[in-house]
This record gives sequence, C-alpha cells and structure tokens, in this order.
Amino acid sequence: MNNCSAIKHNGTLMTQMNMTNTDKIL
Repeated sequence: MNNCSAIKHNGTLMTQMNMTNTDKIL
C-alpha cells in the first residue's frame, strides 16, 4: 500500500509499473 502512494506521487508511468507488480503479487 505504501508503494501505491509513493508511485502516485511519482507519476503515471510508475503507477502502471506498480500495477503490474501488484498483479503478480496478488
């Protein structure tokens, strides 16, 4: 969850990458 917040502040590209990682984790 912390990563999601940090990514949101970073930008869209990072958000997309994070989403992919989360998908793998889930």
